[in-house]
Amino acid sequence: MAVTNKKIEVPFIKLDGAKSIKEAQYVLDKYSAIISIDQVNWKEKYPYKPEVRAQIAHSNHYIWILANIKENHIKAYALKDYENVWEDSCFEFFVQFPNHKKYINFETNCIGISTAGLRTGRDDSTPISKEDLKKFVRISSLEQKLTDIYDSNKLQEWKLLLGIPKNVLMKYFNTNKEPFPSEIRANFYKCGDLTNIPHFLSWNPVNTPECNFHLPEFFGDLILEDSEH
Repeated sequence: MAVTNKKIEVPFIKLDGAKSIKEAQYVLDKYSAIISIDQVNWKEKYPYKPEVRAQIAHSNHYIWILANIKENHIKAYALKDYENVWEDSCFEFFVQFPNHKKYINFETNCIGISTAGLRTGRDDSTPISKEDLKKFVRISSLEQKLTDIYDSNKLQEWKLLLGIPKNVLMKYFNTNKEPFPSEIRANFYKCGDLTNIPHFLSWNPVNTPECNFHLPEFFGDLILEDSEH
């Protein structure tokens, strides 16, 4: 089974707080790497391909991701954290530290509702605590309410700003006393299990017969630019 290993250099930025997408985008438009979540891994069963583009950078305290998504169906039925956000219009970031078997899945629907856990696989998860989940920045271009907008002839657009706190990652990977690693493993996904057109896209390809995002062997590499670069 062939494994494609994408790599991307992640610029360092001075952004340790953002209250709006506009505020973050002003910085990210100048200093960020662009990634396309465009791998349709199971084309025969799930051929639909929304337009998914993200900007990524990191600062002293966060990994910043700004996703721009265009799809025919925008759906958000999960209105509380830890609900089934992957059934909605959902953007996902999975991350793993070097020499760790476990990874963290951070999944957020189009209105900024999330779930996250420390895992060894799809069926083994220890949820991130409520207190730690609240430390994640989640700002959507949409109102935080029940959402169901579908047009087969028109793409609907939404944006999602995520700030992944480095100290939370270090806590769950038990590396509190070490510097944050300069290289980490990750993948980015766009899904919508119960949208009108179910779909499962990724940044780094997932080469398996069955649909499954929970396979860290198919993560790519994020190389974090030094703060003094």
